[in-house]
Amino acid sequence: MRHLISTKVLIIAGSALAIAGGVIGGAGDAAAAAPGPTMTFIENGINIRSAANIDATIVGHGQRGQKFDSQCVRSVPDRRWNGAVTNWVYGTNRATGVKGWTSTEVLDGIVNKIPYCR
Repeated sequence: MRHLISTKVLIIAGSALAIAGGVIGGAGDAAAAAPGPTMTFIENGINIRSAANIDATIVGHGQRGQKFDSQCVRSVPDRRWNGAVTNWVYGTNRATGVKGWTSTEVLDGIVNKIPYCR
């Protein structure tokens, strides 16, 4: 009987992990893999957006010195620069808990250590 109980616990734990992975993947197709490095906002009032583009809804802001826990990065053509690529990072503002996208132009950290979004 003891073996059956521990098997059920493992199945439940595995289901919880699958659900958590789905939530991460569903938020703008962010990576379900291990998170990337922690970045730092370099200015005040940095926009955190709902999608990886300049026209997406602003869902929050980052302030100078606040930490941004990166999940993944995506390269997107930027209409402001004749199609030149802007790198967008999906992550969480550690100070506010807001999740979303922000440009690597306003973050300090090792961008090439962030995994690409799936």
